[in-house]
Amino acid sequence: MATNAGSTSDGALFQQYKQLLEKQPDHVETRRELGKLLLSVREFAAAGAQLEYALKLRPDDAESHHALAQVLFQFGEIDSAIAHLDRSCEHSPADLSNSVASARLLAAVYAPGDRFVSPAALLARRKEAAAALAQHAAGPPAPAPFVPAAPREGPLRIGYVSAHFDMANYMKPVWGAVNQHDREHLQLEFFSDAAGDPRTAGYRPDPRDQWHDVQALTNPELIDWIRGRGLDVVVDLNGYSYTSRLGIWLAPLARVNVAWFNMYATSGLPAFDYLVGDPIVYQPHEAPLFSEKVHALSCSYLTFDRLYPTPEVKPAPFSEVGHFTLGCLAPQYKITREALTLWAEMLRRLPTCRLLFRNRLLDRPNNREYIRMRMQDAGLPMERVELLGPAPHHEFLATYDRIDLTLDTFPYNGGSTTMESLAQGVPVACFRGDRWAARISASLMHFAGLDEFVAPSESEHLEHVVRLLQDPRAPERLSALRDGMRDRLSRASVCDSTRLARELERFYREVAGHSPQCL
Repeated sequence: MATNAGSTSDGALFQQYKQLLEKQPDHVETRRELGKLLLSVREFAAAGAQLEYALKLRPDDAESHHALAQVLFQFGEIDSAIAHLDRSCEHSPADLSNSVASARLLAAVYAPGDRFVSPAALLARRKEAAAALAQHAAGPPAPAPFVPAAPREGPLRIGYVSAHFDMANYMKPVWGAVNQHDREHLQLEFFSDAAGDPRTAGYRPDPRDQWHDVQALTNPELIDWIRGRGLDVVVDLNGYSYTSRLGIWLAPLARVNVAWFNMYATSGLPAFDYLVGDPIVYQPHEAPLFSEKVHALSCSYLTFDRLYPTPEVKPAPFSEVGHFTLGCLAPQYKITREALTLWAEMLRRLPTCRLLFRNRLLDRPNNREYIRMRMQDAGLPMERVELLGPAPHHEFLATYDRIDLTLDTFPYNGGSTTMESLAQGVPVACFRGDRWAARISASLMHFAGLDEFVAPSESEHLEHVVRLLQDPRAPERLSALRDGMRDRLSRASVCDSTRLARELERFYREVAGHSPQCL
């Protein structure tokens, strides 16, 4: 079992576990703890092997189920991950209710990416997680009772909350809109758990903005801090991506509480009054599936700018290599079994095409081999598949030089991945799915004026891609589109951050009870 054991202390502990297992190979606790150690250093394939062994020895071991769920999630096996979390809850002792709460929360995080969790079941999962948070996550000291600030004249006071303000590739929609906000009529405050400098991520500093580094605050302290600012609207940008702060949304923090940007499903959390979306990701008949009211903008809710240096767009690779290369640069956890099976059929129907993957999990030999076996099991011809590990972001973006058409993941679509593919001249083949998370790329493509790459449903997605690439005009069309993509985007609403900023401001005024006359 060749692994990268991480730090020196991890390596020593790893060796201790190996020695113990040589003496007692069927010792469940040692197998489990070794699996958890390997999980912590991202040796997911090796971790999974140890945890599966532990569960063969003791099928009701709740901790092993919980840890194995985290491994399976990383490989895109979402339904199996959630099944193990449910079993962890079933087998957790009554005095370990915090373990149940942790499993319920992880299941709520994973659920949008599980095609077998319906939107109605997703709402139930997230309400269940909220109830678990309410029971276990608050802790002493309790925050003071909330007394909302009264409406007043003057600038509208808006607070943004995030742990990711320093992530350039991730925050493109946020900084695109924030940089265009009207500081004459809006006073902005930022509550940041990010360790880095937001200026390197695309934020253009304004001396009127107020920044609060809240990394050292407990959740009750942060609740009191935000409430004490007397904001009109507070906007969460984390969603379920930063679970340690979900507990602050169990009760209101401002007069109006809004989720935007990273909440690609209902929150299930009682504090939120509104969730910001658009007419593609959200349909009005879905209102009963949300715990908050959804406000649909008229533009993409993820309108983005290119806020940092990116590689030049290169000519379409087909012209050099003589065959189409399909690509997926999404995180491995979004690449489900269903997607791999569909792509295998796609390559069967397109016998000269190649398929390229690049993501962080492909840097470890054990992980790579496990992923290769998953792909083979799905029917992918591995002689036509290339697996690349991670790279610095500029180099990572240059991978699109080798891709003619990006394949979107489902049911959890790309967000940043889709934006980056478009910005590098490569259209994204996607479809309108049965939930918000499965329509994100359809929204971006629609507002980029690229509906020709969006199939109306999953069942039509395969035929749609095959027709696109079998068309004799495909090389010429994709080449022309690639050459003119950045000019197209500069004129498309998907990159009109000023419009997004104005629509958000209008929405904030309406829900906060501010009329334009009092600004």
